[in-house]
Amino acid sequence: MQNEMDVNKIEMLETERLLLKRPSREEDAGLSGLWRDAEVRRYLGGVVGEEVIEKKLAWQQEHWNQAGFGQWTVYEKASGQITGLCGLHHSQKGIELSYMFYLAFWGRGIATEAARACLEDGFSRLHLERVFVVTQEANVASCHLAEKLGMQKVERLWEFEAWQSVYEITHQEWRKG
Repeated sequence: MQNEMDVNKIEMLETERLLLKRPSREEDAGLSGLWRDAEVRRYLGGVVGEEVIEKKLAWQQEHWNQAGFGQWTVYEKASGQITGLCGLHHSQKGIELSYMFYLAFWGRGIATEAARACLEDGFSRLHLERVFVVTQEANVASCHLAEKLGMQKVERLWEFEAWQSVYEITHQEWRKG
């Protein structure tokens, strides 16, 4: 008999323009560039070395294996290119939505489309009650994305040597939106 996690396990989400796939180690080369790009990492702690990248990629696999969900590798359907990462994961505050996209895909609504798919999956399949985003206040585009998703700013905190905004949305608010 399958347990509930096996029944609810999925490997892909699809939107109008995107495929969100559970990351595989074969994609590591296509994803690792996200951590090497100074502009992508501008508000995310900066560029990191290969050892840290390897740990982050391994952590993604471990999170999926343990939780049955995590960050998705986001592909643009039209080009077949990896656009970035987006998804839900456990963190100290609860379930967090995180995203990181290659610069070539900024300003095209891809982050919004991917994040909406992740929230919908989280609230419908995973039955989450609350999801939050933490972003640097200086990252205006990320703050705007959280607001476009219907999230409300609930906290301001000094962390990682910068002011951070914490946004959240509940299942009930998502359904109203």
